[in-house]
Amino acid sequence: MFIAYNLLLALLWVPHNLAFAGAHIAAVVLPTLLAPTPFADCYPAFAVIGIWTEMGAILPLLHPDGAASRDAAVLWLDGKLFGTHWHTEWLARMPWGWLSSLMYAAYCSYYALLLGLPIWYWLSRQREALADVAFRILLVYASCAVCYLIFPVIGPAPLPPVADALRHGAFFEVSAAVQRAGDSLGTSLPSTHAAGSMTIALAAWRWLPRPIGVTAVGLAVAIALATVYTQNHYAIDAAAGVVLAVCLQTIVSRLPAAPATALAPRRRALPAGA
Repeated sequence: MFIAYNLLLALLWVPHNLAFAGAHIAAVVLPTLLAPTPFADCYPAFAVIGIWTEMGAILPLLHPDGAASRDAAVLWLDGKLFGTHWHTEWLARMPWGWLSSLMYAAYCSYYALLLGLPIWYWLSRQREALADVAFRILLVYASCAVCYLIFPVIGPAPLPPVADALRHGAFFEVSAAVQRAGDSLGTSLPSTHAAGSMTIALAAWRWLPRPIGVTAVGLAVAIALATVYTQNHYAIDAAAGVVLAVCLQTIVSRLPAAPATALAPRRRALPAGA
């Protein structure tokens, strides 16, 4: 999957920037180079950083007309599905400081989940769990990226800012800093916050004790809701992200498990009967 995605991006970059296309072609050999290293099982989880940030550069080249017409269609469907536009309606109905802080905290917790779970498995040398969650994260991010390449949607980003009374606190500042550093317009549908958090939660359900799995699923639901309350996504973006994650992870759960490769010394084969 990592190789296929890089070949796709190399093909898309060729008419626009040969250096970027060459970088993606060079990245094709990365799995082979990392195979004998301790990073063989986890690099896909960290590749999502590059997948996300690159969208902001390539989408304007692929879609010079912008995404306003697509947003109009998505807004129409959002209203039809939910009866209203919750990204504006919810905040207007509940402009409470404590709720705003809670929602921004949930929104920011996604970044801890996205990096924290792979790092935890890597440090605890749980090779199979690390390989599994890294693959799941790469799968959902690559799938979201393909959606953006085909049908970019800006989302509520151009909306006027929420009330000043709600734009404060440490979690709001973290969210704003992350967006300033690496936000990419056109990456609204589906929501990577919703899709990624649900993917990580389902991986936690499989590999961690059930109370932790239940907590992770509950947090994933809170993150999806927070994307709407904080006006980072339309409600349809969050719903699409959750549905995409559940569908992809259902497919993954039916695949035969592949052994991890590099986080622990390989055992020598024992003689027959040993």
